[in-house]
Amino acid sequence: MRQGERARTRYTVVLLFSAFGWFCSHDAVNPVHAQEPAYTVPVQTDDGWPTASLSDKGMETEPFVRLLSQLREADDHLIHSILVAKDGALVFEAYFDGSDMNFFDENLLITCTLCLKEVHFTRDDLHFTASVTKSITSMVLGIAMDRGHISGTELSMLSFFPDYAHLRTPAKDSITIHHMLSMTAGLPYDEGTYPIADPRNDARRLFVTEDPVAFVLGADVVHAPGTTYIYNSGTTVLLGEIIRRSTGQSFSAFTEEHLFRPLGITSHKWAEFIGAPDVPFASGGLYLRPRDMAKIGQLMLQDGVWNGRRILSSDWVQRSLTMAIALFDRGRAYGYGYQWRLARFGGFTGFYGVGWGGQYIVVLPELNIVFVQTGGRFAGERIPISYATIIERYVLPALRHQ
Repeated sequence: MRQGERARTRYTVVLLFSAFGWFCSHDAVNPVHAQEPAYTVPVQTDDGWPTASLSDKGMETEPFVRLLSQLREADDHLIHSILVAKDGALVFEAYFDGSDMNFFDENLLITCTLCLKEVHFTRDDLHFTASVTKSITSMVLGIAMDRGHISGTELSMLSFFPDYAHLRTPAKDSITIHHMLSMTAGLPYDEGTYPIADPRNDARRLFVTEDPVAFVLGADVVHAPGTTYIYNSGTTVLLGEIIRRSTGQSFSAFTEEHLFRPLGITSHKWAEFIGAPDVPFASGGLYLRPRDMAKIGQLMLQDGVWNGRRILSSDWVQRSLTMAIALFDRGRAYGYGYQWRLARFGGFTGFYGVGWGGQYIVVLPELNIVFVQTGGRFAGERIPISYATIIERYVLPALRHQ
């Protein structure tokens, strides 16, 4: 089956009659006909998300109808979901069929380089978040600090790994948690030069090694810590291990107790490293529902508060979104904070987490908007429409005089 055929668009009809106080149940929902794209209000469920119409939040419907029409015509867009929240309510939600990365395939990296699974996506389906996991790991580390498990970001990275003292060097001694969070540790890492199937790709090497900690710590420093941005999934893995060692809980259990449960995130999965299942895959192993990805963005937008409950300190949110290092030639991102990119969309300042394959959580604080996209661009395919294009050509024009 061709990729375009696998990515045929499907729209979920949602009928909400708020004036009469009732709505169609999930079981009664039918798909919109492919030749008749239409906007419908997201279904209100018990997941903690209020829903509203676009017009309720001062947004026009027509740009979103045009978006659905374009996605129908460009059936090779490889988008699996698009969600928009405005002023704390979901106002747009659409799902499409496609192929998701399946880290739970027992043949992963043995008989298949990319183990993909065909999914008829709905709001209830988990999706691979890839490196959006990094942004969530930063939040979890902030919670660990808020709770007193880790005393500060200026602590030495190696102070948490006395069992790897044989890998110490004076240069590595100067690497701090701050450097790890801001991708300025100065350790080499390359997952872009070679395809994921190539044994020289560091992402592949990290995933299959029997000791991910040694793999990361064994590298020689190539830039003075704090001076140069080097995207490094390995140091984020070490952040997850620091959380595990500092809290006395597994990374997944601590995240479940202190982030997911307070957010009402009841369904998720964590992939594991092939050779080291006890080391948290904190750089890219998380599967979430797109609605729950939107909760992550909304929590950051609301300064760490969800439904009146503080989950993450305001101090950590602000530190995470403060530029630690400027980015050059990185697309629209102009800076990097603590595992979040800082960027501008259509003249508005925002921040976002991004993951391989087309996974995005984008937050536009000035407009009180959270945008989520999931996708399946795992083989580097060219796509007819990008997440930024969707935001700038359809979401922003839908705003009325804002």
